[in-house]
Amino acid sequence: MFLHTQGELALGSRFKAVSESLYAVANATYRASGVEIDAHWFPVLRYLQVKGPASVTAIAAAIGQSHPAVSQLAAKLRKSGWITRRTDRADARRGLLELSAKAERELDRLGPVWCAIRRGAAAAAGRDSGSLLEQLSRFESRSPAAGSRLTSLNNVSACARPRLKYARSDLRSHRISSASISNGCSAIFASRRSIA
Repeated sequence: MFLHTQGELALGSRFKAVSESLYAVANATYRASGVEIDAHWFPVLRYLQVKGPASVTAIAAAIGQSHPAVSQLAAKLRKSGWITRRTDRADARRGLLELSAKAERELDRLGPVWCAIRRGAAAAAGRDSGSLLEQLSRFESRSPAAGSRLTSLNNVSACARPRLKYARSDLRSHRISSASISNGCSAIFASRRSIA
């Protein structure tokens, strides 16, 4: 690939290509699972699911995106019925975004999908050593375009095993930690191995 020959000059372009590839795989996985969500929405929706109602400013700071970018996404999510906006009781000048009932239902269904995406991304990323450029090249060679396990929908079914009920109840709480998701996924995988 030409960009590989450009070394550090092409890092931004290469990371963007990897990012878009990962978004495409996540979107395909969402569609195959019957959930109409765009992977680009994930940071805002997930933040609201885990942390609860928040201002655009707080969300932007937490997810590392600009205020205008989060504001534009919030407008799109409101129009699509995924979030609502209400006045902050503590400061009437400030608005808070929160998940809609529709979003609550749809995000609750995504536990196994997120678990599968996490599992596939971890397999693609591996535990490489070497320079950043070498690691990036190895990751790109295992990307969805290269036919990696990241694109496998089998990862979703592997996450939807008997012990998933525990993980799904955790996902409903809105205040779960990434550690509890990871532990839930581990329990699911352990359950799958004992059943298989």
